[in-house]
Amino acid sequence: MKMQTDLITALYARFSHDDNSSGDSNSVANQKKLLLEYANLHGFGNCRFYVDDGISGVTFDRPAFSQMLEDIEQGLVGTVIVKDMSRLGRNYLLVGQYTELIFPEYNVRFISVCENVDSVEGLSDMLPFHNIMNEWYARDISKKIRAVFRQKDVSGERLTTKAIYGYKKDPNDKTKWIIDEPAAEIVRQIFAMFLVGHSPNEITRFLCKNKVKTPASYGNLSVGRPKPAYTTESSWRIGSVLLILKRPEYCGDTVNRRTRKVSFKAKKWILTSPEEWHIIPNTHPAIISREDFESVQEKLAVPHHRKPADKTALFYDMVYCADCGAKMYAVRNAKYEVSSYVCSTFRKADRIYQKACSSHYISEKVLKDLVSYEIQKFLQFAHADQKKFEQFLKDRIQSTEEQTASAVTAEISRKRERLAEIDRYVQGLFESKVRGEIDAELFGNLSAKYKAEKEELQADIEKLVQKENQIDTLSKKVVILGTRVHKLDIISELTPEVLRDLVERIEVGEKSTAFKKLDKNRKIKVFFYGIGLIDLN
Repeated sequence: MKMQTDLITALYARFSHDDNSSGDSNSVANQKKLLLEYANLHGFGNCRFYVDDGISGVTFDRPAFSQMLEDIEQGLVGTVIVKDMSRLGRNYLLVGQYTELIFPEYNVRFISVCENVDSVEGLSDMLPFHNIMNEWYARDISKKIRAVFRQKDVSGERLTTKAIYGYKKDPNDKTKWIIDEPAAEIVRQIFAMFLVGHSPNEITRFLCKNKVKTPASYGNLSVGRPKPAYTTESSWRIGSVLLILKRPEYCGDTVNRRTRKVSFKAKKWILTSPEEWHIIPNTHPAIISREDFESVQEKLAVPHHRKPADKTALFYDMVYCADCGAKMYAVRNAKYEVSSYVCSTFRKADRIYQKACSSHYISEKVLKDLVSYEIQKFLQFAHADQKKFEQFLKDRIQSTEEQTASAVTAEISRKRERLAEIDRYVQGLFESKVRGEIDAELFGNLSAKYKAEKEELQADIEKLVQKENQIDTLSKKVVILGTRVHKLDIISELTPEVLRDLVERIEVGEKSTAFKKLDKNRKIKVFFYGIGLIDLN
């Protein structure tokens, strides 16, 4: 067993820009000087500095702090010394867990020089209040920083510090953007290709084929940094193309409030909806005319329906197995013409699926006849009584909205209330631990239980919010369907355009064993755009 004198005396220092208001006393150099003098004066040997410079005390995800914890867990550290409690951290619950639970568990002595705290002599009852004051300081700094950003935003100043692809900072005024012509030319080409009918996927392939440097690679090149080892210079992604097409900055506008932080204690940033953005017009030279930009946004807003190529099946990407839910793929004959559709899980039991589905084989001709019949019935219903059909669409929108409002929104509210309740419980547990009302083991077990439940609740809330947001999309789809139906009369032939205007999904059931030869009696389900399956019998 190692002697105490062989163990490391960890001298931990931390400094961030938030500490500037405290003067030079909190600088890393001054902290290190004070800690070393204290250690030498009190006979602590084998001293090692652990320094996190430029990192906020709100987060505990710090390189040097993590290394110190790793050394503590390995039994290498005997004493931890900090200048004051705020150097250890500004989250009073977590600071309390380290000083009250983790350090004692590994038999580590903890000393805070300025507060005269030494765990050998026992921790003062006032220590939690010191930690709370440190957290309040961090909260106050966060509020002040947000206030500065709000004032800049209201004044029409740009909040981002980095120029986007196609622009660079003006050498004479770093707050202004000027056009970076080589990159701007690529932006113009992307917009021009999209406006003449090329899809984002086609544009992406074009950029890759012509070895155009990605925004990340171009940015690294422009500032002299090497490109990441895990990518190539021309490995464009469709998401990058779409992001360029959607940015109002390219027609000369500044966009603030694109993101917001979850909490001053967390690093996580979330994207805001376009409705929350603050757009300041005409702040820098435009690369794309406003008319072209608005035309692109209109095209992007139209729901995308992939049109099949010359040799692609009529029902490409639309047919699904009614039993297993997998896609049904087109089977082509010797002339490379589509002859039928087969369930994709058929004959795959030995490879991917534990249980293979039946083939659900159906010829394209039969499927075309059956789907045409369903569409004809739907159009007859729509045109027979226009007011009744419009009311039918309104009822669909209303029923979806009511379902979302009454069920999903209520569930989100319930789970958020439970989150707040857990935070109160954890705070109460910690205060009970400090008062000696519960022991460390019980506190640790209950904290772990609440942490797991909190993570599960947060994941559930994210899913429910996504579901809640879908209502707007569904409503728009129903309105679009009504517009399309009014433009169509009874159809004489099922074309790809008609099919993709009206239908989102087709499910094909297996043949009945009693009527194997009667293929036209097959059960199919046609899910219409935005409204799904409807009973027209």
